[in-house]
Amino acid sequence: MAWHYADLLQLPVAYVHKVRVSGDEVEARHLTGTVQDLTPVIVDDMISTGATIAAAIEVVLENGATPRIWVAGSHGLFTGNVEKRLAPYPIERIFVSDSLSSPVLETLPIKTVSLGESIAGRIEAISTGQID
Repeated sequence: MAWHYADLLQLPVAYVHKVRVSGDEVEARHLTGTVQDLTPVIVDDMISTGATIAAAIEVVLENGATPRIWVAGSHGLFTGNVEKRLAPYPIERIFVSDSLSSPVLETLPIKTVSLGESIAGRIEAISTGQID
């Protein structure tokens, strides 16, 4: 998914290698690629407790990324102490889709993006035989 976004935006990609220690604890081991003086967009499939996002932010900041963090997740569950965990970080925006009903969290800069047009476009393409 990160490569796809990077291609669309014509930007470089770096990877944070992580190990999940428990359901709400993640260790980021190292970074492949460079983030020096870049504004990172951290992409994950699901944002639940925020452990992966927090670990990734720490690694990119330690490796010289600018303290302006953007986050994108397909699904925003936002469970447990996610607000407390992510509050200390310089997150400018968290984008999630409306694939799930996310709780309202006033302390996080969450922007929900609708999948409606994308799904409607696919349904129309299938119904008109443009794609299988």
